[in-house]
Amino acid sequence: MANDLPRPTSSRDNWRQLLGIARDPLVERFAEDLTRQSRTSWNGIGLPANYAERQFRLHLPALSRDAIAGSSMRAARILATRLHSRFDRTAGVHRAIAASNRPSAAVRGPVHTGEPVFRRAPDEVGLWLHREVHYLHCERSDSIVHVGAFVGNADVPALCLSFSQCDRPYLLEALENAATPTPEPASIVVLTRAASTMPLPRNLVSRLVAWAARELRIRTGATLCVTAINPLLGFDGASFRAAGFVPFAMSPMTYQYDRQGLYVTRRMATVSYGQLLDTPPIVWLVRTLEPRAAPIVHRIVTVLPPAYRRSEGA
Repeated sequence: MANDLPRPTSSRDNWRQLLGIARDPLVERFAEDLTRQSRTSWNGIGLPANYAERQFRLHLPALSRDAIAGSSMRAARILATRLHSRFDRTAGVHRAIAASNRPSAAVRGPVHTGEPVFRRAPDEVGLWLHREVHYLHCERSDSIVHVGAFVGNADVPALCLSFSQCDRPYLLEALENAATPTPEPASIVVLTRAASTMPLPRNLVSRLVAWAARELRIRTGATLCVTAINPLLGFDGASFRAAGFVPFAMSPMTYQYDRQGLYVTRRMATVSYGQLLDTPPIVWLVRTLEPRAAPIVHRIVTVLPPAYRRSEGA
């Protein structure tokens, strides 16, 4: 376990300080140039807001700092070539979802498009969203619960959250050092995927998290939920902050890519090469699932995952 970070004076300062530490000015300049030059073309092929930028950010570590600093647009063209087939496929998926959600001419009477309904999503729907909609495009087969916000009579939720049991010892170690009282491993679930299929109201994530907390308590007996935000990808954590999550740890993250130059997770087998760009840490968050509970985080720690230790020692 690494040294503790300086203790911020408030929860608001926690977020501001941690995201400030985790921002890379070069990456942010690249993203600004990319958005200014390319957003119209992304919209033209039907990609959802922020999806293309997130993919470019995710794949940026495959390039060196000198290559990115030399010409952000040249770097973007290299990545666009690698991402072309992914963009085409993802845009087609979103067009198909939009078409299936449009009411048929045979439907009689008004179609409900107002308040979403919260309910469990079938496993096959949740895993399909992991593969086809979530920016990582990799399913978590260890998911134990998928919950969705469904609009109207759509079969695919507007927002789907997926949860797994916590299986990472370094997260348990971090919680032991950051939280009081020390939680039992079996009582911790991890929010591993959040996938949306349409523009969302600002408060929908926090509302669905609150609904899922009760579902998780009843069905799994869990008392804590852990998740993470990756500032490299442009996330600011606002929806998780509104949902009651608080930061408790930071950890470095390694990026690896397949033969086509596409990012692969640690759970995928085939890896061709690793990152060239040094990258900022991810921020781990925790939320109690109890309806009324005192804050549990008393300090913020840093932790090294085993994969990072292996790469450092190589």
